[in-house]
Amino acid sequence: MSAISILFVLFIVLTSIKNVHANFEQQDWEFSKPILSPPNLTASGFLGFEPDEHIYTNSADNLTDLRVIKEFSQTEVPYELLIEHSLESYELLQADMRDITNVEGSHTAFMVKVSPRNSLHNQLEIITSSDNFVRKVKIETINELLTWSTAEDNAQIYDIAVSTGVPNHRNTKLTYPTSSSDFLRITIFNDNKSPLKIQGAILSLLQETPAKYKTYPSLMSSQEKAAKSDSSQIIIDLKSEGIPTSRLNIFTFETNFNRKVNLESSSDAKTWTLVSQDHEVFVYDTAKIQRQQLDLLYPEVTNRYLRLTFLNGDSPPVNIKAIDIQGLRRLLIFEGSPDSRYNVYYGNLFEKVTPKYDLEQIISH
Repeated sequence: MSAISILFVLFIVLTSIKNVHANFEQQDWEFSKPILSPPNLTASGFLGFEPDEHIYTNSADNLTDLRVIKEFSQTEVPYELLIEHSLESYELLQADMRDITNVEGSHTAFMVKVSPRNSLHNQLEIITSSDNFVRKVKIETINELLTWSTAEDNAQIYDIAVSTGVPNHRNTKLTYPTSSSDFLRITIFNDNKSPLKIQGAILSLLQETPAKYKTYPSLMSSQEKAAKSDSSQIIIDLKSEGIPTSRLNIFTFETNFNRKVNLESSSDAKTWTLVSQDHEVFVYDTAKIQRQQLDLLYPEVTNRYLRLTFLNGDSPPVNIKAIDIQGLRRLLIFEGSPDSRYNVYYGNLFEKVTPKYDLEQIISH
């Protein structure tokens, strides 16, 4: 069985961790792998490694049967399984809009005063009742020397009609590098079109730590016509059950299309369960707008097969070159020392309850 390498070592001051667990009987676990410590490990600290496909496939649901065992003494080592979700905080600020000017055929400009003073901000949403538009936008900030500088000169806001009965594609949020400027100057370029009806603006500070994903090997079938003649289907084979996935990325060279997509999963490629539906994927590449959405987030599943159904209507199927399947990265963290060796045990399908250790509270703080 191949070994698992340590991904990181975090050296911190550790209190003693109470080793509370059920009795470990080695014969009850079918598989084990050595955990390879980094060669530069010289002091005790938190060690972390990532479960691989063999562990996912041969473990109990939600990895409840994982055990980290110290060699020779065969003592169980407390661990915590972390899932690297995204973290996001959102702070609203006061935005006083003033000095709106329209230069006919050219642009609309206005100022935004930020309150409180010296507040950090990086996102502005323009409130407008207009529809069916595409506009380029420039965002400027002012420094202590009262000099304007460009924070973003190629931003874009839009409201695009797709088809009858379907809500327009709309985005009026502008993001720019985080700034403490007390004023913003916004210029919307109208290019000989009627100016937008601006009602206000919402200013905020968005702080985001993106989720971390792992891409898993998979096989993609050729695209085939579905039972309904106006749709086509692709089946993805992850080669084994148990791998947690929740995101896919579509790769295509085609442009200027819009499709609804439904997603199903199956353990045998015969009986399918609906996972999510009515996702929109699109690529717009015109003189007025360059925009695409080819990622699809869905509720986590662990089935071997995924099936995508593209609702094409009267249009031909989009030529899909590849599809990457991803899952949120998991890290198993435990306290280790350089003079000890460790193994991870798995494959005890009767262990259905995740062990609880004091380490969980230490990690969370």
